[in-house]
Amino acid sequence: MVDAIEVEETLDDILCRWHQWRNSFKACRGWAAKALVVGDYSAGRHYDADSGALDDALEHRRMRQVEHEVSELPNPQQVALAIQSRALVYGHTMWQSPRLPTDKAERDELLACARAALIKRLRSSGLF
Repeated sequence: MVDAIEVEETLDDILCRWHQWRNSFKACRGWAAKALVVGDYSAGRHYDADSGALDDALEHRRMRQVEHEVSELPNPQQVALAIQSRALVYGHTMWQSPRLPTDKAERDELLACARAALIKRLRSSGLF
């Protein structure tokens, strides 16, 4: 059985990767699909294993699924997860938004519910 700390750390990692994916961040893996000099030439798929393109495609599919699961949550929970994902990437521990409750206890409760709901959805979709 996975302990609660490991579950929280895994969710934090997923949220960080999701935030970077949503903001079009791309790690420097693989070669460009198009060459500058010859235009629409693209490398064959046989180079994908070496270039990391297959890993990138898999990560893109995972993050699209995370995006879907978050979008199925109620709006305040979506906002809380989006803001927390940004805070995790940039190393902030405090966060707030005008779209969320101003009371810290209410915000913490909203975030806890959002995280629990997302974990449940990710488990049911096979991503967790």
